[in-house]
Amino acid sequence: MRYAGRSGTGFTQKTQHTLHAQLEKLIQSKAPFVDMPKGVSRGVNWVKPELVAQVSFSNWTRDNLVRQAAFKGLREDKPAKEVVRENAESLESTIASTKHPEKSAPKSTPDRSNHIVGKSANKNASASKSNLPLTHPDKVLDPESGMTKLMLANYYLAVADRMLPHIADRPLSIVRCPEGIGKPCFFQKHIGMGLPSGISSVPVPDKKSGAIEQYVTLNSADGLVGLAQMGVLEIHPWGSKNDSLEKPDRIIFDLDPDESIDWKTLAATAMEFRARLEELDLKSFLKTTGGKGLHVVVPIRAENEWPVVKEFAHKFVLGIEKKNPGLYLTKMTKALRKNRIYLDYLRNDRGSTAVAPYSTRARPGAAVALPLDWKELNAKTRPVFQVADFGSWKKRLASDPWAEMSNVKQRLSAKTIRDA
Repeated sequence: MRYAGRSGTGFTQKTQHTLHAQLEKLIQSKAPFVDMPKGVSRGVNWVKPELVAQVSFSNWTRDNLVRQAAFKGLREDKPAKEVVRENAESLESTIASTKHPEKSAPKSTPDRSNHIVGKSANKNASASKSNLPLTHPDKVLDPESGMTKLMLANYYLAVADRMLPHIADRPLSIVRCPEGIGKPCFFQKHIGMGLPSGISSVPVPDKKSGAIEQYVTLNSADGLVGLAQMGVLEIHPWGSKNDSLEKPDRIIFDLDPDESIDWKTLAATAMEFRARLEELDLKSFLKTTGGKGLHVVVPIRAENEWPVVKEFAHKFVLGIEKKNPGLYLTKMTKALRKNRIYLDYLRNDRGSTAVAPYSTRARPGAAVALPLDWKELNAKTRPVFQVADFGSWKKRLASDPWAEMSNVKQRLSAKTIRDA
């Protein structure tokens, strides 16, 4: 280890709090460096060199120290042993390497974290502990079930074929829990520094200012493994794709019951939604949310803009509520939800999201949001699926309740909206 200077900027109060908790676990009495300038060790708490920080700086000083360094964040995708000082290459050698890669090998492995990654030719290949790009694969992310980072990555690989059609090439919002469930988690939608391979960005104009923001997106199993490496325990896609951001291709109704509502009542509500949608010639699909609720999902052609789709969803749930106002509620007011089912139509708004099918939830037990066959509403109790017991239910992957979704080409016409 060679001392390279210090960074005094780039830290927020939240960053400092998080770093302090991580560094406290790594405290050691001895400095890890082979050599240091005088006075550097005064008032310093040394730690084991296990974490990797990304730091931007203007240049190197004569003493081989970084100048004007700013902290950008921790790199969870890079083991500390891989970090070396990079050597600058001339423009001529870089061009030569690009034109004739067999003649000029790069001096170090390039960082692909911010590259746009296309569809992998072998995107759904399975991988083992030895070849998955994970640091601390045995880290427990869910103390209740014992789910580790490796278990999460292998689970994402196993369900990639089923999951990717519903999240690939869409803006994503993710919930990251680097230290696991029960520890601080945070919501992220914008691209950050040092993201693993397979995760890229899509430019999204802010709906108020028009300023371009780079959102997280992916389209391969590599990207799913990258999410596991980042400690991502929830994946929430937009209802529209990257190439058609303003026109959603699905409508989502979130049936969110009060704790007092039993499974039979909730199941009957989902069936009522299905029947009413069929009256409008709309085919719908069902999934658990990984919590206590259900999602009813309606695929549509991407030809109506968000306000139109939201208007239809609102009008539809108002009609359901009107028939049984004692059971159903369409307003967000929590004080009114006792003994009721909240019919959430607000997932159908630009920038709003819903948990992806097959995504885990950042709650004790790490339950999974899973597509259901409509017949499964006849079960006596609410179905629960967890990553930790994946072995007992992975046979479900042999048949897909949502297999027909990609072939459904139904339209949200003016008549349908009027009849809702």
